[in-house]
Amino acid sequence: MKLSKRLLSIIPHIQDEDSIIDVGCDHAYLDIYLAQHKNLKKIIAVDIMEGPLLIAKKNIKTNDLENVIKVVRSDGLEKLTKDINTVIITGLGGKTITNILKKDESRLININKIVIIPNNNFYETRKEITKLGYKIEYEELIDDKNIYLLIIFKKGNKRYSYKELFFGPFLLKEKNNLFKKYYLAEVTKIKEILTKLPKRYIIKHIRMRQKIRTIKQILK
Repeated sequence: MKLSKRLLSIIPHIQDEDSIIDVGCDHAYLDIYLAQHKNLKKIIAVDIMEGPLLIAKKNIKTNDLENVIKVVRSDGLEKLTKDINTVIITGLGGKTITNILKKDESRLININKIVIIPNNNFYETRKEITKLGYKIEYEELIDDKNIYLLIIFKKGNKRYSYKELFFGPFLLKEKNNLFKKYYLAEVTKIKEILTKLPKRYIIKHIRMRQKIRTIKQILK
């Protein structure tokens, strides 16, 4: 099973003996790869859509992994079992990811690790998940046609500044070329939005211009 660079970035952070639930598993490529390359205690592949799950089941059967990967149709973490210690969510917006986790917050009691690749809203995603009692363990930007962000959360409490939540505490320290490329593109994107945003939306204009100033200060 061949994976994209985006999904491959997850593999080093999943340990043998982990028990995972992959929420929004789509066609189960990640789950199949993990089953083939790791010695995991349990793998649950979850999606709310029947179409992707049918393809996931077909892919799992083709790879003779029907007894290894359990496929479940579920809304988020509704079918989370007590023996699962790791949640993986990729390919969804940051707000959707945090809503999934917050909706079933009481079910997270045995979850020690949360692995996410949000499509957007990085600041809000970091802020909301750390409020659930998790700290940021690792971050990485991945260049895979688009630039994606991998964040690993581990159970624990830590206070973060606004800039750490906005840029990421690890990425902020490193400030590598991919970091600069991503945020220069963000400035361009925000400026384009501002040109089309009616002036009557004063608060939005102020907030977006503040974002530009914050990014430029960090990129100096």
